[in-house]
Amino acid sequence: MSLKIIYIQIVLKPTPRIMCKQKPDYFIAAANNDMKLLNQHINKSKNTFDRRSTNIEMNIFSGFGAIHYAAYHGNDEILRLLLPYEIGLQTSETQVIVAPGFGTAQAKYKLADGSNCLMIALLRKHISSLTLILDYIQNNQQSVDQIVGQTNSMGLTNYIVASICNYPEAIHLLLNPTFIQKELFLVTDGDMTPSMNACFFGRHVTAICLGELFKNPEMRDSLTRMILNRDTEGQICVSHLKSNNFEKFGVPIDQMTEIRQIMTGVVYNAYQWAQGKPQFELILKSFMKDQTIEQILQ
Repeated sequence: MSLKIIYIQIVLKPTPRIMCKQKPDYFIAAANNDMKLLNQHINKSKNTFDRRSTNIEMNIFSGFGAIHYAAYHGNDEILRLLLPYEIGLQTSETQVIVAPGFGTAQAKYKLADGSNCLMIALLRKHISSLTLILDYIQNNQQSVDQIVGQTNSMGLTNYIVASICNYPEAIHLLLNPTFIQKELFLVTDGDMTPSMNACFFGRHVTAICLGELFKNPEMRDSLTRMILNRDTEGQICVSHLKSNNFEKFGVPIDQMTEIRQIMTGVVYNAYQWAQGKPQFELILKSFMKDQTIEQILQ
């Protein structure tokens, strides 16, 4: 699957990126869960970025803010303190991070610049941090526009990042009404839609969520367009179910069997929903390519 991403223009302005000219104590405090040291620097250093050279072995990342370090390490008390100030802060440089939420414990992931604390918590598989951020967003409506619907430089939203994660708790975001409303259909490129990710990466939770969402009649038109869409290489999502990609992404064979069953059902339901509806005539023709649905799903 090509990883070509359609860049999405966001009208809202992200938090200004201010490179920190001070000593790195503020970022060290966030990484080490040192509340006392953090409080000494927060007034002058909030919304600034670490300028140290990246050292992945020492968990130093140029372009990270303090809130990104807190999310990376799962330091919830620090995170709770920083959320009112830095929830919308986006990383200013692309970095490779260890991302157990993406696959195995030592899985590496290229985190694009413009990523936020929620994306990092998802990829790092810090469940309590994920819950903390989601609760904060729910209870502070003014924070919604700062983080929900924003994309990083690869065009990925929080929802898309959650859809490539490989653990059950990702469902807390994937079925979150706020993110469904504002992000589910924000990425329209066939390469990185949740349906394509479920099949390409072998994501069990994402597959389950798509099945659940399709039960809502009000969402079926948009979901059908997503599910029947082709990627930039001309592949439909179920084509990737026939590959062995899942092995390198840490998905057990028995789970992949279930994913195939779920996604085959989801695609069939989308196909059935599109039948006889003029608005789906072209996308259905592109999806079928003179094959029967049985041939496509076999």
